[in-house]
Amino acid sequence: MDVLQRTEAAIGLRSWYRWLYADGSPGFEAAVATNEYWALLQSRLSIDSRELRLYCLAILKLTLERLPNTNLNIELPCFKYEAANREDYRAGYETYITFFKAAVLDRYSNQVEEVVSELQSSPVVHYVPQSWFLVLFSSVLMPSTGIQENVRKTIGSAVLNNRIVTATFDSYYLDFLVRAFLPWSTQGFHFTTNALRKEGSGIRCMHGELLESYLAKKISALATESGPPAFVEACLQFILDRGPKLFPYAAMHVLHGVLAGLNALRQSCLELTHVDLAVQVSQRNGLPEAARDVCHQFCFDICQYSKYFPRKTVQLLRSDIAQESERDLATGSPTFTAPADKDGPTLKYLLDALIQSKFTCLKNRGLSNACNHARAVLSKSATPDPSQLHKVFDAIWNEIEIRDYPKGALMDVPSLFFHPSSVTLATLETDLRHFLAGILQNLHTLVEGRVYVLAPLTSSLRRACLAVPSTIDILPVEDFVVRFALRPPETRSEFMLEWVAATIHQEYNADKGYSYYYGKSRSYGYACFYDMLNRWPMLGRDAARRIIQRIVEPWEKQKLPVPIVSKWKNSAQLHVVLLLCESLLGRSDGTTSGNLIHQLLVILSVEPLPRYRFLLEWMITRFYLRDPNAQRHHVLTELANNDQSNPKYLASMLKIASMVARLPDSPESYMFALMTRLVVLSSSPKIVIRHESQWALPPLWDHAVAKKWKSVVDNPAFEALVSYIQTLPKYSDPPRERVYERFDPIEDHSLATLFQGNYLKAEPSEGQILGRQDFIDVWTDDAANDESSAVVEFPPAVVPLGTPPTTPSVPQPLPVEAPSQPPVPFTPSLAPFQTKSSTLSLPLQDLVPDASTFQPTHPVILIASLIDAPQNLGGLSRAAEIFGCESLQIPSLSVLSQNAFTSVSVSSHLHIPIAALPPAELPIFFAQKKSEGYIIVGVEQTDRSLVLGREGAELPKKCVLVMGAERTGIPGEVLVWCDVCVEVPQVGVTRSLNVQTAGSVVLFEYLRQWGERGESGVAGG
Repeated sequence: MDVLQRTEAAIGLRSWYRWLYADGSPGFEAAVATNEYWALLQSRLSIDSRELRLYCLAILKLTLERLPNTNLNIELPCFKYEAANREDYRAGYETYITFFKAAVLDRYSNQVEEVVSELQSSPVVHYVPQSWFLVLFSSVLMPSTGIQENVRKTIGSAVLNNRIVTATFDSYYLDFLVRAFLPWSTQGFHFTTNALRKEGSGIRCMHGELLESYLAKKISALATESGPPAFVEACLQFILDRGPKLFPYAAMHVLHGVLAGLNALRQSCLELTHVDLAVQVSQRNGLPEAARDVCHQFCFDICQYSKYFPRKTVQLLRSDIAQESERDLATGSPTFTAPADKDGPTLKYLLDALIQSKFTCLKNRGLSNACNHARAVLSKSATPDPSQLHKVFDAIWNEIEIRDYPKGALMDVPSLFFHPSSVTLATLETDLRHFLAGILQNLHTLVEGRVYVLAPLTSSLRRACLAVPSTIDILPVEDFVVRFALRPPETRSEFMLEWVAATIHQEYNADKGYSYYYGKSRSYGYACFYDMLNRWPMLGRDAARRIIQRIVEPWEKQKLPVPIVSKWKNSAQLHVVLLLCESLLGRSDGTTSGNLIHQLLVILSVEPLPRYRFLLEWMITRFYLRDPNAQRHHVLTELANNDQSNPKYLASMLKIASMVARLPDSPESYMFALMTRLVVLSSSPKIVIRHESQWALPPLWDHAVAKKWKSVVDNPAFEALVSYIQTLPKYSDPPRERVYERFDPIEDHSLATLFQGNYLKAEPSEGQILGRQDFIDVWTDDAANDESSAVVEFPPAVVPLGTPPTTPSVPQPLPVEAPSQPPVPFTPSLAPFQTKSSTLSLPLQDLVPDASTFQPTHPVILIASLIDAPQNLGGLSRAAEIFGCESLQIPSLSVLSQNAFTSVSVSSHLHIPIAALPPAELPIFFAQKKSEGYIIVGVEQTDRSLVLGREGAELPKKCVLVMGAERTGIPGEVLVWCDVCVEVPQVGVTRSLNVQTAGSVVLFEYLRQWGERGESGVAGG
């Protein structure tokens, strides 16, 4: 609608409203009794204009105000009204107006959520026809609207999940389906990687399945004979009308939903027009291979529900279209065909055929035939001519480039180009060597965009390297490994959707899953790559050292402060380094080992991410275990250093020392020296160091007891400290992160732990790229490949396979069932919406009391005497007032006039008693309050602090909450006055919360335990 049309519509709506407002309103009863009156109002309400919509809502409201003056009973498609229940109907429509304003005009996310919640339970749906709600939903979902995407998602998801019921099937619903719902639900952003879930060997699209389920339920619920055909026609016509604008994979899910609905109905209800539409949909271009086949399958299965279209004809038509591509391949120039020669295939025959046909024999199937012929030549015992082989390879690759890298050829040529015989011949022919080196780089580039090439490439390169160790000198294998580690091939979202299509197709045709279209999976390709590195010693230690240095150098040169997440870093880099380090253990001189350990320690000292630190600690511990040149006493020297400025590094050294002390060949003296140092560190002021020391002591003690080391087990100080630690709740109920980081450098040293270990679950978690089974599949294929097993004896693996890691049990909260409640009778009032942004119409002094008349809600005194920053004091003032504290104590009242304080406190300091309490006067204050029955509670992290939210962490009803200073916390001279200390549970790596945030959390927990009026259990305490 252009500007002129909107102006005309506005003038008309204003006139309409004035007509209603005028006394008498001639023709009012006749007008409202017609469906056109209400349909026109709905159509204008659908226009994307705030002004016009406000007019329409005003007209609707005024019309409802006029209706009680009549005795009309109206039953129309667009409007219902009964004079006997006029108040209920009026309240229902007024509620609808509130809903519309909240969702379409105001657009606050929290209000829209409340609208959705109310629509599920509000009786308004019984009084307002569905067409009005379809107008509301359409106004939100239609692509042309300027509504924020989060609001559209809230409404659209509610419809999609049937949280908002649209039960009636009529022309209004079909219009909503085609104009609003399907355009929104088929947009490409719904089908991103966030909507995909790996399940077994397949991938599911969660949004696509929701869309399928919604459409299927709608079709299967249609009771009328004309309902299903109309619904199916609307969906098919929508796909055709959208054409290339429709996200390709969305059509697949729409068709699947339609088919599922028809399968549930089991009725032949479609006409020939539907068959024609389905055939047109099946002939759409631009779909990838698997999605195209799935759409063909669904379209023809839909045709089987036609009244007049025989099933046999459908099957024949499907067969014709499926064979269309086969006929295309069979036409054109003559293709290369291998001869039936008793002497077997020869390279000269293939080269002569290429020259005589001017390379046209590679067209169509000729390319695949030529690759098979050349591969058969290489598998013969006779040695072919390297120069002829180079010419054949060059012709094949040129044809692949001309065809723009067809999928089948890219999956086929790695095993040909990197056949062990090809690599061996490359030592005799410089041109062939350069060609293969270039091909490896080109294929690696293609892998980064076409992940299905990964498995053929890495499996072929692995076989070449292990069969011909000199391959690493012939081909740029080092560059390949480094590039792979720096940028591991990832599956693009569009390819993952193709994987989804293959998964769906396999449900209908068991033989046509992912492997039918794309061969081995990405995880199989990763397994081939890492298995090659795991057998590297045969390939050369110098190359391993060079690769390690190229990967490690950027990590070593990171500038402080190092961000927790960096785009250029990934776990694959450390996986490669770990496997190659294993190939060097015990096989390098002392200088090399020492340099590597030093580099890893430097990285460990600055790296913040727990997952990377875990792998670094693993590597360093393995050096101390396997390499005789590694000096284990260096770890104790680091721990003896009193410099605790880098607590994370010292905590990692504690972990490493604990693992080293429990190695089979570690002496008793090492254990005793470590235990002695841990006694000191277990009382460190640094929380990370203190906790890590306490965690390390019990396992070390158990190891000493098993070894019967008297110097340790007969030490009463060790025994007492270990006994105390074992009684702590955090030891019997360890946090999730502690459970995930458990590691034994001997038992857990395996490929299964490296790629499936629980350390990957530590936040921020990382998805599993391959698993133990992938390595088993690779080795099984080795055994099944007669060619490989007869010629190649692969070197042993350095890191064992290992057993599947067990998932640690982490306590989970029990689900809480909501108590059943009797149905609530309908009342005109609506559940309150958030009105924080609204302007108060009453004077502020009429709404809130001043501090002189303040009545405390809870017997809680908040102590902020140790805090200096005005903004933090302002935040605590706000929290204390909001949560109803008795008073707030601060070091000086002069801060109340500072802008930094008032900008945060707003006006809270005017409504709560605030007194000056300097730190020096705290002991006197505490003594007085204790005599009055108050309990002093310090908010501080100590080894005895109760963790709020856990069992037994109950705040006293009458309490004085003491907040610590911004950086140093609660000093010892104040801590001694505290009867108990509490702390806020944390799962992140940041040391602590800001003091005003921590205070707010503790006050909320108090409110939760003691209720709004100080009565225990009111709010779930």
